[in-house]
Amino acid sequence: MAEFQTPRVNGAVLSQFLGNTVCVVGKVLSYQEGDSEAQLETSDGAKITVQMTAGSTWTSQYVEVIGHLHEPDRLQEFKSTDFGDMFDLRKYDEAVSLMTGKFSYLFYNPQE
Repeated sequence: MAEFQTPRVNGAVLSQFLGNTVCVVGKVLSYQEGDSEAQLETSDGAKITVQMTAGSTWTSQYVEVIGHLHEPDRLQEFKSTDFGDMFDLRKYDEAVSLMTGKFSYLFYNPQE
């Protein structure tokens, strides 16, 4: 049985995961409670649009979004988690670069 994978990604590798479920941590650029979309800056500075799930609310400057990647810059939110207002995106991006690069085999199977 295949395992469900949710790779952590940044803007540089989003296009490699089109049509898949991914995890993005980023800085909230624009969001108003009740809106159907929000803008997020990924850990490496790319801008993406998140299609919000009905009833979803973000209450911090940094969030983790798990969702389906429809386009390289458009994510349909399944679930989100607030990461607070003091999160080091630079350090996180260094980790993501290792997870999707040199050590990707430890975190997900790209053949699935």
